[in-house]
Amino acid sequence: MASWVHEEQGSPLARQAPAIVAAALGAAAVLAALSAQEYLTRHSTSAPISFRTGLFAQAIGAAVWLLLAASFVGPFVRRFPLRPDRLVRTAAVHVGAGLPMAAVHTFIVAALFASYYYGYSPAATWDVFQDRMHMGYVVSVVVYCAITVAIAQ
Repeated sequence: MASWVHEEQGSPLARQAPAIVAAALGAAAVLAALSAQEYLTRHSTSAPISFRTGLFAQAIGAAVWLLLAASFVGPFVRRFPLRPDRLVRTAAVHVGAGLPMAAVHTFIVAALFASYYYGYSPAATWDVFQDRMHMGYVVSVVVYCAITVAIAQ
């Protein structure tokens, strides 16, 4: 084989490819599971939506979390690392930051989702925000905690 093939196989990206693919498949499975949960929950509460609509909302949520993780959560975790000697204090700081961050996330998702379906409409955005707070705020808090722990590792 050509020498450039061996160099490429030894590159850091080539070595990380299986982990990247596994992470992408895992993220897709979580996205599908959350969409299925939202679909089933809404059908049991007489506010049905299609699976496609739930998947779209969850995809928006995942994209917003990626942006927030890079712009806010990562620097915040580096500023307040989860160290064993100060775990209670820093955990309290992260819970204190995670609760409003989950609300900000929920509002951004609501604004994007409502804008897609209804155009510019503050009333629709508020309605979707209230619905998402009711249906997904706790999940957003858990996702914030999971991102925090993942970054701290």
